[in-house]
Amino acid sequence: MTDSDAWEIEDFALDDLTEDDFAGFTESANRFSEEVMPRATPFTPKLLRIYLGSPDTIRRVHLIRGPKGDILGYSTTSRDAGETNVHILRAVTSVAPPYRRQGMGTHLVRHVAGIAVDMGRVYLQGEAWDTVEAGIAFAESLGASLEIQNHMNWIEVPAVDHELMLHWIDDGPGRAPEYEVVVVEEVFPDEYFDGFANLMTIIEQDAPMPEQREARQWDAASIREFYDHMLQGVAVVTATAIHRETGHMAGMSQLIRPREAPKTIITTFTVVDPDHRGYALGKWLKAAVILRGLDRWPDASEIETMNAFTNDAMLGINHEMGFQHDYTVNTYQARAEDVLDRLTP
Repeated sequence: MTDSDAWEIEDFALDDLTEDDFAGFTESANRFSEEVMPRATPFTPKLLRIYLGSPDTIRRVHLIRGPKGDILGYSTTSRDAGETNVHILRAVTSVAPPYRRQGMGTHLVRHVAGIAVDMGRVYLQGEAWDTVEAGIAFAESLGASLEIQNHMNWIEVPAVDHELMLHWIDDGPGRAPEYEVVVVEEVFPDEYFDGFANLMTIIEQDAPMPEQREARQWDAASIREFYDHMLQGVAVVTATAIHRETGHMAGMSQLIRPREAPKTIITTFTVVDPDHRGYALGKWLKAAVILRGLDRWPDASEIETMNAFTNDAMLGINHEMGFQHDYTVNTYQARAEDVLDRLTP
């Protein structure tokens, strides 16, 4: 096929995909992940459905099939489930290697740009990895601007310096005597959710993001819903820093391990409330959670974490721990109408 008019695009809500369709989509998503993230552990359909079905995000899947029903290319689109970022639609597009350079990717992106325009979304955002130069070139050909760059860093478990971690833990009470670090596994105590929501909101406010993107505001109810959903697919270890006098949750560092892809431990975030910085709580939290995670999951082989290029504090901690750069994720943004105009014959 070379005629884009012959490539019918089917649109689905995530829950509307049949088991067979979702299995095929998972296979395509894993092929894409293997290319852009060579060390990535393949998704199972169950894990991918949980990952994509997060309650804070509304996603749709857009498929092009071959004559036998196999998936040749796809896009996913996503938007915030609440009232934030109503002007933005995010998209990821992938085409199977044998069908590239035939206009299929252009056809898919034109389709999602049209969806964005029809929805009244001003901006289309997407990601391109430095492991696939063609993706970066395509984003730039659309006139998209580079908004954010994130490092993916990793370390093999045998390379973790346990003595350094113990040193950071031992130094913690001396540098931050007004705090204690508590490590919990899986389910949070009810009284933690207000603090968890506050720290997630701080992450949204602190994290580098496109100028037009709004920070989401979390509350205890929304973070509980998100957390309960996440626990369907991952095991969790969390270290929290508690201010002794007030009981305020001053910081947090969290590890997850996919239940069906157990070789990799992922550091999802480390955050310290700005009012409680300057006491090396980040090091204390990171060391405490990693040692507990390694004790709980002794068969894991690696730890990975993602950080913005501009997050000097956390990059410094990770580099001191021995994390190495793996790849870069570039976030691009363009006006949806401009993309549609460029791609419409």
